[in-house]
Amino acid sequence: MNILPHPLQSSGRFAFNADTGLVWETERPLHSKLTFSADGILQEQNGQQTWLARADQPGVAAIGQIMTAILTRDWDTLEEFFT
Repeated sequence: MNILPHPLQSSGRFAFNADTGLVWETERPLHSKLTFSADGILQEQNGQQTWLARADQPGVAAIGQIMTAILTRDWDTLEEFFT
């Protein structure tokens, strides 16, 4: 079942630094930036914060830990979350 008449194409980039986290930035068709860090998950659009999930909220800290563990191949941390 097709919902859109044409495939949605986007472009952007992502960068990872073990100290600052993962930044996933979409440049087209709209500018949006998601940052996954030890502080939580932050979304920005056009330079304005649109959404924030702080690390002290249930589950948010785990998402940050899992994303970091995947990108750094930290198997011990991944084994804490998955069997």
